[in-house]
Parts: sequence; C-alpha cells; structure tokens
Amino acid sequence: MKSSLILLLFSVIAIKSIAQETQIKGFNDIQVGNLNPAGSPATHGFMVGQFDLFITSRINDHTSFLGETVFEWDPATNTWSLDLERAIVRYSFSDLANISAGKFHTPFGYWNNAYHHGSLIQPTIQRPNIVRFEDEGGFLPIHQVGAQLDGSGISDLHIGYNLLLSNGQSQGNSGGGYVYNSSMAVSWAVSMEPVDGFKVIASGHDNYIPAGSTTYQGVLLPEDSHYKMNNLSVAYFLGSLPFEICVEYYNIANSMATSGTTNLGGFFGYVGFTKFKIIPYVVYNNIRFQSAEKFFVKNDLDGFTGGLRYSVSAKAVLKLEFTRETTQLVGKQDLLRVQFAIGF
Repeated sequence: MKSSLILLLFSVIAIKSIAQETQIKGFNDIQVGNLNPAGSPATHGFMVGQFDLFITSRINDHTSFLGETVFEWDPATNTWSLDLERAIVRYSFSDLANISAGKFHTPFGYWNNAYHHGSLIQPTIQRPNIVRFEDEGGFLPIHQVGAQLDGSGISDLHIGYNLLLSNGQSQGNSGGGYVYNSSMAVSWAVSMEPVDGFKVIASGHDNYIPAGSTTYQGVLLPEDSHYKMNNLSVAYFLGSLPFEICVEYYNIANSMATSGTTNLGGFFGYVGFTKFKIIPYVVYNNIRFQSAEKFFVKNDLDGFTGGLRYSVSAKAVLKLEFTRETTQLVGKQDLLRVQFAIGF
C-alpha cells in the first residue's frame, strides 16, 4: 500500500512537470552581398545575420510565456550587441479574450506581426522599408512595453482585435522602466479573414511625445509632438491559389504647436508566385515626406526588389535578391544579396 502511494505521488509530480512545456528554438542566417551606389566605389562582403533565440513555455492551461532574444552586429559600436526583442506573459480566457503583458511587436499591420526576427520565416531577405526596425532607422514603434487585450475567431468572418497600452516612443524600443513625465501610447488593430489565407487589417498608434525626446532617426524634438499613425493592410498567404500577396499603406501625422502637422506616407507591395519550387517574388517600396517635415529625417524613397526563394528543407531557405532604390539623401544604389537562413 505504501509503495502504491509513493508511486501515485511521483506520478502526480510528473504530470505537473509535464504541464509546463518549454521549447527553445533559434534562427540564424548568413549573407553575402555587393552594394553599388551611383558615383561611389562598390563594397562587398559577408555578414552574419541576427542570431535569434526563441523560447515558448506553456505554464498551465491558461498561462504561457514567449521570449525572443537577439544577438546582432552593431556597426555603430563595431561589436556584438544583445537585444531583448520580446518577453510576453499571456493569460488566455478563451480565443475571444486574452490578456498579455511585457515587450511586444506592436500590433499594427500584417508584416510586422507575421514576421519577427527569424529570417527563415520571412519571404524576403530585408523587411520592407516602412516596417524596418527602429535600430535600422525605421519610422514605426515596432517594439513597445505594456499590456494588451486581444481576441480572434469572432463570427464566420474570423474577426480579431488587439488593444495595447504601452510606455510610448519617448522610451525608445527598450521601455524597461518607469518614466512618469512621459505620455503612454495606445495601439489598436482590427482584422478579419473571410477566406482562408486572405486577411484585411486596419490598425493605428497614438502617442504624445514630450519635447527633448529623440526619434529613431536621431532627431531631437524641440517641442511636444502628437504622433498618430494609421494603417491598412491586405495579405494573402498559404491559400489555395498559386501566389501570395501583401500590400500595406501607412500614414504618420506628427503635430507640433508651432510647426503644424506634417505627414509621412509609406507603402509597399509584395507578390510571390508559389506554383514553382523556386519561388520568384517582387517588392515595391515607396516613402514620401512633406517638405516641412520636422519629426523625421526627410528622405523620399523609391525602391524595387526582385528575388528568388528556394526551400532546401522545412528549416533551411536560400534567397537571392536584387534591389535598386533611389533616395533623396543617397541617390541611386544597387544591392545584390544572397542569404542562407536556417531554423533549429
């Protein structure tokens, strides 16, 4: 009898320990490329991409954790840096309502939340220009620390929603501490998927940013700014048709008391043809600023990318891209890249 009780006790402990399912995965990529700006000497060489450690843990039936930590080369300091990209504790009541807290990829658009830091899962080598990360000179608050309410699967249209209250842009993309004189930000998204693979998203971000803050392009704000972003995205991936599409438009309005309101318009369109084993794809990028821009570094951009993607296996992808873009500050430049991305 005593031995039976001991066996039962060990069985209960084992069941409880199994309930916490923790998985550690990772991503990395190697690139080789050639950059040829008009009127300047071409540069070329190899690059190690982000070394991404991705952790998920199911604590119990309702509680889970997601963490993403990236090691990447920082050209500004000429050394490797460590970034905590996401750290999210989530409590799920049901598919219709979940509460999360931590550091997020801000819930706007399609690309920003479908493709994170692991290059393996992204259909292209580079993120489209308007959704580049903050440390790449991006225009959007891609990472925010706060609390989120979200749900999905509402009605036959598969409606989903996200509402995030976060620290705001005055804390940059770290936001790891209290800043009492900073206005918090609100981000939201509403989506629907009426047909498998076809998704429509409307989203936005609203934040009052105090004077003295520095934007992601290094602009020191001389006065308070009201940053208001609206987005519309349409995407079709993994459907029955032999192609994939993502089209997104972002409008960012920044209002200052003495400078007035200026607008940035950012657009990209991606099309890939999935009928073939080697998938060809094209991307068009366009960013336009108003002449009186004060919040960002004004740098109008037009760019076109053509690429090929080949899945060596489920966890290894080879990509080839040629990009030609023209910017206001640099002029025309061509970039040829080859990337081998893996997951493990």
